[in-house]
Amino acid sequence: MIWKSHIFYYGVCPRKYYLAFVQRVKVSPTKEMVFGNLFHKVREYVSKNENKILKNVKGMYELEEIVSEYKKYYEDSLNYAVTENARDLERLEIDVEEVNDLLKKDLDLYFISRAIRAKRTMDSLGIEKDELAFYLAPEWNYVEYKIIDKKTGFAGIIDKIIRSKNEFYPVEIKTGKPLLEGVYHPHRIQACFSAILVENKFKIPVNLAFIEYTQINESRPVLIDESLKKEVFKIKEGILKIDNGYVPPKIQKCGQCEYKGVC
Repeated sequence: MIWKSHIFYYGVCPRKYYLAFVQRVKVSPTKEMVFGNLFHKVREYVSKNENKILKNVKGMYELEEIVSEYKKYYEDSLNYAVTENARDLERLEIDVEEVNDLLKKDLDLYFISRAIRAKRTMDSLGIEKDELAFYLAPEWNYVEYKIIDKKTGFAGIIDKIIRSKNEFYPVEIKTGKPLLEGVYHPHRIQACFSAILVENKFKIPVNLAFIEYTQINESRPVLIDESLKKEVFKIKEGILKIDNGYVPPKIQKCGQCEYKGVC
């Protein structure tokens, strides 16, 4: 099986894929990577519980009261993120108090943005509680959804899938610094890979995916077309070539890559 992480690594640099998944070189995650995982996990926890949160939101609530409903999940979401990354936090000697302070600042902004969305929806549609929860966070929304597709040989855990009636939109969550406009190309490739998985799983065309950049709390669309799909399958060919013995050359594209010290 070719996994979503394989496609992303190769899309960034074929040599990175080779070191990580063929040579299986072990490197310690960077501090930036760990913080990225932490931000990802707190959002995952909130997404999984948003239906319950919104069921408590009444139509008469002001914005601050809606934010308060979200903040009831502060400690649980922080604890979940820290527990999921405990080993890396200890290895890098990252202070948990520092982590909590950083995550709380991020969560404050996230909760406010979700509360604004809920408030606008209530005011526009005149719905509250169960109806609001069903409209904005239906229980059948998919978070960290695993798909294995034997037809393509692809597999992956998709961060989030939004379903609107009979349409499905995969969402990839990214915690790093975004471009001023548009989407990084490796992110487009990863979004297309997820779209192919969703398309084959639910037997329905997927023409649009989103990259959610948490630093600016913005979701940017990725059009899924045939040229992008062809690029994904071309990467599959490249991965299989490496798996069969080809060693890709080193390229000058290291940046913050965690493998640059051993490449």
